[in-house]
Amino acid sequence: MLISVIIPMYNEEALIEQTINRLLSLHVEDCNFELIFSDDGSQDRCAETVKKAALLHENISLIENNINRGKGAAIREGVLIAKGDIILYTDCDLAYGTEQLENMVKEMLTTGSDIVIGSRNIHPNGHDEVSFLRKLTSKLYTKMIALYTKCGVSDSQTGLKCFKGSIAKDIFSHCIVNRFAFDLEVLLLAKQFGYSISEFPVCVVHSDEELNRNSKVHLIFDVIRMMKDVIRIKKRIKTIERVEKNE
Repeated sequence: MLISVIIPMYNEEALIEQTINRLLSLHVEDCNFELIFSDDGSQDRCAETVKKAALLHENISLIENNINRGKGAAIREGVLIAKGDIILYTDCDLAYGTEQLENMVKEMLTTGSDIVIGSRNIHPNGHDEVSFLRKLTSKLYTKMIALYTKCGVSDSQTGLKCFKGSIAKDIFSHCIVNRFAFDLEVLLLAKQFGYSISEFPVCVVHSDEELNRNSKVHLIFDVIRMMKDVIRIKKRIKTIERVEKNE
């Protein structure tokens, strides 16, 4: 069985080599991994590091973009070219480590769920490595999202999600949101299409402080932009509902 891992990256030169080495150690019995790094218009040399690694490891590939469009766009491109029976995505900083990534794959193989998503809110230590402000903002945002969209999950924004391959391609081929709210678009489309979603408890194991990096999330600005995207997504889902009813 082939498992495709999509890793979006933007100016990750400081940690990309470490990330590659960690991902190369992934192991699930009777499974092979392909690693697809999707560069979202980086201005540093992280793409060059991936290219060098690809020369040594045939399971590594790189998607290059000259402009920054957003994490959602980067992941969408990776998903649509992935060859895996299972497709998952995780952040370039590997905030949730590799063991939890392996465990989510095992969970999918065991339960047969169409989609398995990581949730910090059902893990007792889910937010331990996150600053108080980010924790508060994240929880407020997820509460608002849950109330407004009724998406049916406890944590829509965790950057670790796993799909059966054909289902990932079906969902992402309908996605249009390029930035942070893309996770919600994915989940609402999955719900609309009738796919089963299960949640798996995850916690942050590599914080920004540990990695000596600044978060690329601008709390106030990005939350406002995300809420605008959420409104657009909900309107569009209703349009898809009407098209399906007419058919």
